[in-house]
Amino acid sequence: MNSTQVKRSLASLVEHCDGIKIYVVDEQNNLFRSDIDSDALDETREQFCDSLKRKYTNHENFSSPVLSLHDDRKNALYQFDFDDKPDEFALLEQAVAVRADNQPPVYQARDNKLGSIKALIIVLKDSNGVCTAFYQHVFSVSILRSERKMLSMAVHETRLIPLNTDILRISENFVFMLHAGTFFIENVTALENQLNFKEAVHARAAVYAEDIVALSYADNFDVFIEKISEETAFARKVIKVCRHSAVLEKNITTADLIRFIEDKPVYSDVLRLNEDNTKFDLNSINRCKKFLQLLDDDFLVSPLTDSSYIAKVKDRT
Repeated sequence: MNSTQVKRSLASLVEHCDGIKIYVVDEQNNLFRSDIDSDALDETREQFCDSLKRKYTNHENFSSPVLSLHDDRKNALYQFDFDDKPDEFALLEQAVAVRADNQPPVYQARDNKLGSIKALIIVLKDSNGVCTAFYQHVFSVSILRSERKMLSMAVHETRLIPLNTDILRISENFVFMLHAGTFFIENVTALENQLNFKEAVHARAAVYAEDIVALSYADNFDVFIEKISEETAFARKVIKVCRHSAVLEKNITTADLIRFIEDKPVYSDVLRLNEDNTKFDLNSINRCKKFLQLLDDDFLVSPLTDSSYIAKVKDRT
């Protein structure tokens, strides 16, 4: 789906949403039903739909690129386009497939306490019975624990009394969602760190790096390869370049790249060449990062004003 189709589909969900279920995921990735007051569920459904409107369906800057094109844009839902999926993706598929005659057990909050909850799965259902599921990681700040040394107080009628139960905050944010058969990522950082997807990112980038090395842009790629294993953002950028770079698509040669940067200080002030000026010298981290920018075709010139820009966020027309 393109961004317009995604926006239209989400808008239909929000407009016709009339049902909600919340499931609990424990630390072993077991799925449980929640036992939440119906009024609280209705309020959660309304707040969640309002949040989707505010962030996406009513936002003029909404976009939905594939995840391998991840950049710094806001108000985006990234469509998952990797082969390796986190195990947690299957939990959303399991949640939307729950039938009335085959329900998971109820999570016993009093026995297990809220601290053993790893995630919440919020399932919104529209008037046609079509479900969309959202995976919400429970961060440590999401739970206010009563046993902590700091005294927590709650309001009871007109008095403040000690808080003797844990409190779980259900927010309007999520890590990823399953909608219309596609997984969309809202929080890429949480996907990589809390769900360990960064391991797949590093592994895939290492494979793609072999293609860049084979093009012989430089004599030595040791620092470049080392950076892929050390920094997830750099590894992610390598994947983006290898899968979507117009420079690579058009088979731009090393000589052409060298000629291109000669009169562009944004590149020539950082990048260095080897002794015979035939290849790039990538023996520093800054040069490796700038070289990736070059391959990503970040340098753009406006035909209207003839002004030049470094555009980290861009969509092809």
